[in-house]
Amino acid sequence: MLSGASLAPVDNCFMRIRRLIYYLERPIPSHTNAGRLYYGYAAYDPKRVLQLLTIFRTFTNYIDTDDNGETPAMRFGLARGRVRFEDVLYWRPKGWERMQSE
Repeated sequence: MLSGASLAPVDNCFMRIRRLIYYLERPIPSHTNAGRLYYGYAAYDPKRVLQLLTIFRTFTNYIDTDDNGETPAMRFGLARGRVRFEDVLYWRPKGWERMQSE
């Protein structure tokens, strides 16, 4: 069983995160500046990275479908169907209006 184990799915997930979330992309080497690295996409506020990772994880588990039209959450029985992207981005907790008025 262990001989068939592979880290390929984990590597694929990390590669997607690094390439799709530009805050986490690897720095670019500069050939004209003594080989120093350019961190042009670095996040100024680390909270933004956490927010983007949460949105990415939700997208991967509840929105992105495989060839059969199922999401990972549907396969595990956590969702009955695919969630709309707008529902994730504009989600507010219950009682949000009450909290804003206080």
